[in-house]
This record gives sequence, C-alpha cells and structure tokens, in this order.
Amino acid sequence: MKNNIIIKENPILCRASEKGKIVVNNCLDRGIKINTLKLEKLLVLMYGKLLSKYEKKLFNQNIICTSNGVKIKEVDNDFMQYCVGFNNKLPEYISLLQSEEYVMNDVLEEYGNLSASELNELYLLKTLKEVFTKENKVNILSPNLIKEVFNYTYYLKRY
Repeated sequence: MKNNIIIKENPILCRASEKGKIVVNNCLDRGIKINTLKLEKLLVLMYGKLLSKYEKKLFNQNIICTSNGVKIKEVDNDFMQYCVGFNNKLPEYISLLQSEEYVMNDVLEEYGNLSASELNELYLLKTLKEVFTKENKVNILSPNLIKEVFNYTYYLKRY
C-alpha cells in the first residue's frame, strides 16, 4: 500500500534580481516590452499578490518608496544597463514555485502591457506610496504594510 505524501511548498527566497530574470524572459516570450523600471513595478505587484494570497514573500530584498514610486534597489543596480529595455533573454539559475508562477502569469496577464509610468498610477502602487507618505518613516516598505494594502485593495475590488 502506497502512502500519500503531501509536499508543501517551502520557498527558498532567492534574490529579487533572480526572480526578475524569469519575469523578463516571460515578458520577452509574450512580446511584452519591458525595462528596468517596469520590471521593478511588476515584481512589487507579484510580491504583494503572493504575500496577500499565499502569505509568502517573493524575495528578501527591501522594497523602497521614492518620489517616483516603489523600487527595488538591488534590481535597479543589477539591471541599470537595461533602462531602455531588455532585448535578449537572460540566463535563469532558478525556477519559480508553482504559486509564484501562478502569480507571475496573473500579474503579466493583467498588467504586462502597461508602461512603467502607467503601472505607477495603479491604485495599488499609488496607495503604497500614499500610506508610506503618511507613515513618514524610513523609505522601506514593510511586508506587513504591503500585505495590508493588497488585502484591502482586493477586498475593494470584490465589492
């Protein structure tokens, strides 16, 4: 008799830039134009949605808030040469978990064709910036704050 084994996803948190490579490659496969600024916004949307839906972080790097919106400093530094756009696929050294892949596909489907400035104007990202401004603390957005904003925004969408 076989035992049924349930395998639970335990995320190994990789760098935001490694997850970003997968997003870039998926965008290129889908014919979606992408640059560093847009990649940062898409990663923040994925991070928030994954945290809200599955209570898992996508990566450990800090998400910061600036006058230009949300950013991930590591991604900004690692991909600064692609500010005009990515044209070729990047080498991937990791794979996404099933939940991460689901969220990535969902985010790319919903927001992939928007520009970085259009993404910045999304209610979710504008709300993160507004909440941060009210908090008036260091410019690092806590996972709890991100989760709270995403949960509240998805609640509003349903009603």
